[in-house]
Amino acid sequence: AFAGSDLKLSYDNNLSFKQVSAAGVVYSSVGDTAERLAGVLHLTAEATAIRIDGREALYVADDKQAIEAVNDAKNYYGDPAADPAVTRVYTSEEISISKANVGLGDVMSKAEATSMLLFGSTKVKVDAKPMITVNVERTRTEREILAYGVVKQENSSLGRGAENVISEGVDGVQDVTYKVTEVNGVLTGSAPLASDIIVAAVDQVIEVGTQYYVSSRNDGGGSGILGWPADGMITSRFGWRSRGWHSGIDVAAPIGTTIFAANPGTVIGADEESGYGMVIRVDHGGGLVTLYAHCSEFYASVGDTVDRNTAIAAIGMTGRTTGPHVHFEVQVDGQAVNPLDYLEE
Repeated sequence: AFAGSDLKLSYDNNLSFKQVSAAGVVYSSVGDTAERLAGVLHLTAEATAIRIDGREALYVADDKQAIEAVNDAKNYYGDPAADPAVTRVYTSEEISISKANVGLGDVMSKAEATSMLLFGSTKVKVDAKPMITVNVERTRTEREILAYGVVKQENSSLGRGAENVISEGVDGVQDVTYKVTEVNGVLTGSAPLASDIIVAAVDQVIEVGTQYYVSSRNDGGGSGILGWPADGMITSRFGWRSRGWHSGIDVAAPIGTTIFAANPGTVIGADEESGYGMVIRVDHGGGLVTLYAHCSEFYASVGDTVDRNTAIAAIGMTGRTTGPHVHFEVQVDGQAVNPLDYLEE
């Protein structure tokens, strides 16, 4: 087990040597003598201790074997000299070496020490209990699909919400290099480091309609910044009417017609309210809030960010209503104002 190394041995028994002669007696061989002495002497050796986090854990014949045993254990999972993809190998524990006087039977060969560090045993075990934790960092390059993007172009001649594909997208190809981390041979992490485009992707191009339709504006005019909430006919205006004060305008359309957000903002309410039925509210900032009532269903939820082309609900007949329409209301600092002053022409 210790071939190639010179162990310095000592013993703690009182031992003396005396030369005698005995005619006719057969002398024991060197091997016989050694065997007889083994049961009598307590032999110790000056060895090298492999220390793990400051604690003496294993003993080998010398410093060279200790260093090689540790390196062999680390290289078991990744050897930078043999695999250029391995960028770093290190242990979680602090490993050091020191001189120690130990019983001869405690001194291991380099191979035994390596196995103990890796598996907690001098033999490879399925249920290994390693004495050290070996971390390996390596790079790995994989060829992957590069998904095409989508480019949307507004078309004011196309009905609001309508979309047409002008040109199809085509996926590309890229080589992605990952930083891979392993602990005792088990993958624990992977993060992209760089990519190299082999074949460029081609974006899909879609035209999105932005034209607003209102069948009748009566004698009202619009000069503001808000987009119309739905395609349809204004059936009731802002202000006093025979049934009392009306705080918005009503745009009539079939049940299920899409209701769009009038401007970019954040949905701050989507619930049922007395009289309004299913109502959704959008906060546009600066004290400006729009309200859409009598919906049949919601397409957006509280907290969603929307823009002028975002479908947020569908026209219905929930709440108090005599026909399918959206009650559209504009509020400034909590006060209802005439929507026609804020809707664009």
